[in-house]
Formats: sequence, structure tokens, C-alpha cells
Amino acid sequence: MKAKSRYLVVFLFLFATLLGRALDANAEDAKTYFYRGVNYFKQGKYDQAIADYTKAIELNPKDAYAYNNRGIAYAKKGEYDKAIADYTKAIELNPKDVEAYKKRGDAYNDKKEYEKAIADYTKAIKLNPKDAEAYSKRGNVYLFNLDFEKACADAKRACDLGQCKLLNSGVCELSDVTSGENGNSKSKK
Repeated sequence: MKAKSRYLVVFLFLFATLLGRALDANAEDAKTYFYRGVNYFKQGKYDQAIADYTKAIELNPKDAYAYNNRGIAYAKKGEYDKAIADYTKAIELNPKDVEAYKKRGDAYNDKKEYEKAIADYTKAIKLNPKDAEAYSKRGNVYLFNLDFEKACADAKRACDLGQCKLLNSGVCELSDVTSGENGNSKSKK
């Protein structure tokens, strides 16, 4: 009986060791697919990048970066719903990922779902109040929707943080021109 127990313990130990190595190998394969996907993306080969990110996700389903990068590739192809689904999964896996919120905001903006875009840029700003790009992107959505006061406020904040492109576009002059006596700007809803 002791011999059988000893063999069982040895078998379980070897099985666990081999399983651990197999899992480590899969993690390495996931990284290989991920980085090859990055390379394909840089070459503009979005379908191949998506295939490699997908394989990386299959091997490591908790890799928020693989979801985020696959979302970026989908967005480049104009497949915004798929991009949004991937950004959402990336956010689920890493709720503090500022870039995923900004990218999902971009996809919503491209779909003309402006309130959702603003909400994502706002979340990115809450996570990183010094993110000039998030203020600039949100300001652009406000500008497009003719909310010049909010656009101007975001443009000024982005410029304070080093990104003055929106401010230099004259958005604050539009805010001044459209403000009425009560100080409210005209806004398209």
C-alpha cells in the first residue's frame, strides 16, 4: 500500500511539474504571437496582426494588452464594434488602463456615439488628470457638438499640460463669440 501511495505522489508531482512547464510554454507562445502581431500591425498588415493577437488571447486570455492591441487593429479596419468589444474586455481585465478608455472613446467617436466617447475620455482623465491627450480628445468632441465653453476649457487644460493644438485652433474665440449675456454657449444636443 505504501508503494502505491509513493508512486501516486511521484506521479502527481511529475504531472504538476510538466503541467507547470506546459503553462509556462504557452505563456511564452502567447508573448511570441503578441509581439509578432505588433510587428504585423506596424507593417499595416491588420488581418495578420488580428490573427496573432487572437492566438495570444487564446493562449493567455487574461492579457489586457492583447485585447487592447487587437482593438486598435480592428479600429484601423473600421470595425468599431469589434474594437469596442476588445477595449471593453481590456478595461475589464485592467480597469486602470487609461489608453484603453481613450481608444474606446475614439471608437465611439468614430461611430458618432458622442456621449459614450465623452464618458470614456472623462474616465481616462479621472484615472490620469495630467493626460493632455484625453482633454484634447474630449475637447474635440465638445467642439464638434458645438459646446464651445467645454471645448475651450478642455483646450486650455490640454495646453497647460503641453498639447496646444486644440487651443491654437481658435476654439476659445468661438466660445467668446457664442456666449450670450448669461454666459452660456449654444450647444447642439
